[in-house]
Amino acid sequence: MKKHYSIQMKLAVPIIMIALLVLGTMTFMMARNGHEAAEKAAKEKTVATARAYATEMRLEVEHGLDIARNFAHILESYKKNGHTGRSSVAEALREVLVKNKFLIGTWTGWEPNAWDGKDSEFVGVQGHDQSGRFVPYLNWEGGKASLTPLVGYNNPGEGDFYLVPKNRLKETMVEPYLYPIDGVQTLMTSAVVPIVLDGKFVGVAGVDLPLKEIQKKVSSIKPYETSEAYLVTAKGNYVSHPDEKMITKAAEYPFEVEKFKESIQKGHEFAITGIDSRDKNEYLYVVSPISVGNTEEPWALIVRTPTQTVLAEATAMVWTQVIIAFTGILFLLAAVVLIARYIAKSVSSLSEKLQSSGEQVSSAIHQLSIAGQSLSQSSSASAASLEETVASLEELTSMVKLNSDNAKQAAALSSTSSEVAVQGEREMLDLLASMREISDSSKKIEEIINVIDDIAFQTNLLALNASVEAARAGEHGKGFAVVAEAVRSLAQRSASAAKDITSLIKESVEKIERGTFKSEKSGEMLKNIVQSVKKVSELNNEISMASEEQSTGIGQISKAMNQLDQSVQSNAASSEEIAGTAEEINTQAQIMKSVVDELNLVVYGEDSENVPGARVTEFRGKADSDDSVKKAA
Repeated sequence: MKKHYSIQMKLAVPIIMIALLVLGTMTFMMARNGHEAAEKAAKEKTVATARAYATEMRLEVEHGLDIARNFAHILESYKKNGHTGRSSVAEALREVLVKNKFLIGTWTGWEPNAWDGKDSEFVGVQGHDQSGRFVPYLNWEGGKASLTPLVGYNNPGEGDFYLVPKNRLKETMVEPYLYPIDGVQTLMTSAVVPIVLDGKFVGVAGVDLPLKEIQKKVSSIKPYETSEAYLVTAKGNYVSHPDEKMITKAAEYPFEVEKFKESIQKGHEFAITGIDSRDKNEYLYVVSPISVGNTEEPWALIVRTPTQTVLAEATAMVWTQVIIAFTGILFLLAAVVLIARYIAKSVSSLSEKLQSSGEQVSSAIHQLSIAGQSLSQSSSASAASLEETVASLEELTSMVKLNSDNAKQAAALSSTSSEVAVQGEREMLDLLASMREISDSSKKIEEIINVIDDIAFQTNLLALNASVEAARAGEHGKGFAVVAEAVRSLAQRSASAAKDITSLIKESVEKIERGTFKSEKSGEMLKNIVQSVKKVSELNNEISMASEEQSTGIGQISKAMNQLDQSVQSNAASSEEIAGTAEEINTQAQIMKSVVDELNLVVYGEDSENVPGARVTEFRGKADSDDSVKKAA
């Protein structure tokens, strides 16, 4: 049989696993962030320390350079104003040395005859060599300022304090060198300022600075207990080193040699972490430049710190976090076990209530399913009948609509015919009026013709009389007789034409009278036709209006039937959905029963045969199934 685990186990194990994952991830992220933060803080602390000490050293070295610069300006002023007394300059150098006891020496050196043009006069004089050049050097001997000439100033290497600024024409910090002072080798450097007059180099002014105090400061630089500091010149030589044997020797870089050199030569601040190839340990290196005056040859302070020291705090933090996380997991495990027990008891009680409610719900849902199926069947039958009725109404609506459209067309045609008939009646009346006017005109013309006939008759009588009188006149009346004959002939012709016209007009008058009679008859018949057409048009309009009202009424009935059909269809669909939902709920109820059984197994964590109530549930489920079959039958 399949083994079921208790709810306590199922709740506790995932929570503990998630807690382990979350706390482990948090511990890892915090450790990584702590490592990065510690490294960043160490770098910032080391950089700040190196920068502060570099600034302090720069100010100390620049103090000596300022003294040399001021004295160079004084000598330049002396030269321009003609104050070229050598003894006075030597006394001024002595005064500067006495007032600045930290200096090893003060000095100046000039080109041959550049100071006063009297080098030959000072050959072998105190403070001068055999060349007689103006090269006084004041330094401490036995606690007193002693005047001696500069030596080796023309020799490369030994005389770099003079030759380098001469060639560069810029302020210069001479590479540190060991020089015996009172029999003791002392590390020192020279701050030198060139003197240029009218664009020509004439000499230098300088001071000698001890580097012992600077070495002490460098050795005291310890941002961390295991930190070490070095002071390196622009040419890469050690000024300060924990091992005194390395002083004035070339600096050694553990890795990224070019980056170190470039950072020192260009005066750029630089920080890097890497493994030293000599001892295989990882270190944090910080390079802080020291730019002195206008020398353009910066020195650099290098601070080295083992990363193990830097990350010591981060490592301790990580272990603290691990301990806290482990303790938290133990407390969480105890809390989860107690909460799981409480949840198991609550779920057990809830499962019993769900089992009882599930049986009642299943029975009620089964009845709902049967009712829903019956409602669905009756709704489907009603929907089919309504669908047939709606189809018949739609066909009847289409026929009535067709009759209505035809009636409208007939009414329109009748109306048009009526208008045409009325127009014809009007034209016929106009025709009758015109024929009456023609008849009247013909009668007037007949009267005029009668007048013309009388005139022709009188003219003929006059012509006869004129002929008789012409015959009586004899020879004198022949011409008049001819005229009378012509007039007579015209009178006869006029009388003949008047008779012809009279006969034609009479015939026309008779025909016009017959036409007028027939037109009157036709007008009466057309009038009767117009009245009939008007009556037919009125009847067609009434039929069209009645058909339209019938079509509107049937359309409303069809619309109502369609709405009723949609409602019945919707009810049928809803009943089917209700039936389907009831089946689905019934299925879910069965699933709920099985879930309750499984919940019992989860709560008690035993085999299915030994779970209390399991067999009872199975039996009840079977009984419900049998009842469902009987009710459905």
